Amino acid sequence: MNKRTHQSRGELRRILRCGLFAAATAFGSDAVAQTPDVVRKAPAQPRPAAQPVAPRLARRSLPVGPQPTAIDAIRMAEASLQAMRQIADYSCTLVKRERIDGRLTGNERLAIKLRHEPFSVYVNYLAPAKVRGQEAVYVHGHNDNRLLAHPNGLKGRLVGVFRLDPEGRMAMQGNRYPVTDLGIKRMAESWLKEAKHDVQFVHCTTRIIPDAKIEGRPCTCLELARHTRHDGVPYQMTRLYIDAQMQLPVRYEAYEWPAIHGEEPDLAEEYTYLNIQPNRQFSDLDFDVQNPEYEFH
Repeated sequence: MNKRTHQSRGELRRILRCGLFAAATAFGSDAVAQTPDVVRKAPAQPRPAAQPVAPRLARRSLPVGPQPTAIDAIRMAEASLQAMRQIADYSCTLVKRERIDGRLTGNERLAIKLRHEPFSVYVNYLAPAKVRGQEAVYVHGHNDNRLLAHPNGLKGRLVGVFRLDPEGRMAMQGNRYPVTDLGIKRMAESWLKEAKHDVQFVHCTTRIIPDAKIEGRPCTCLELARHTRHDGVPYQMTRLYIDAQMQLPVRYEAYEWPAIHGEEPDLAEEYTYLNIQPNRQFSDLDFDVQNPEYEFH
């Protein structure tokens, strides 16, 4: 083998090693894997049915030029609530995680029917397996304003329907909020209330992120970060996501102040509303335990 051939093969091995190293870096690094080019080239990974795709946030904010203010974000959230006026009812899938007694739960997935007037909710738990099949109905002004619920499995067949105070211990077990706070409208109202309150007491910065994605759908993320602790400001950061096509709020995240200054904030609660089908023209039977499609009886 002559000197030129030896040098050519050596150069080929060097190129191959560099190429393999670059590929390993691209697919082994979480930070690199978030870039659009790498995401397109990487093979699709199957996800469990109960796990929504985590939102991907853009690195730039709108509007271009002057930095957005809390007022800009508040106006966008208010416009989203205006869009809700055209919606009398809807069905959807809710995926939620909450920190209960200091512990962050796994994802819970619920099928929901919701009507605004009178406020009415039907809930059917889809996951995890230990709660699958549990159902609940609440209609404001009916059933003495009680939550009608039944557990799944043998217990549900033996015990039947519970009549619960929506804010009582049994109904609130494993939940941060009562069923009366359910829905995308009240989710957006909660973010607005917190934002309007907190900007009065602490220094806040705002990001308006136009191309966040939830389950492949483009969204605008309204992020409000607080920079000073205050007794009346429980969250260090909150985010509200607005679907770009429907102009409806579809996701909310809240992060508590970290235990140690300078560390990342801790997720307190996260609610994602998927597959929203507006104006289904639900009847009273959709919120009645006598509905033959339900398992209350």
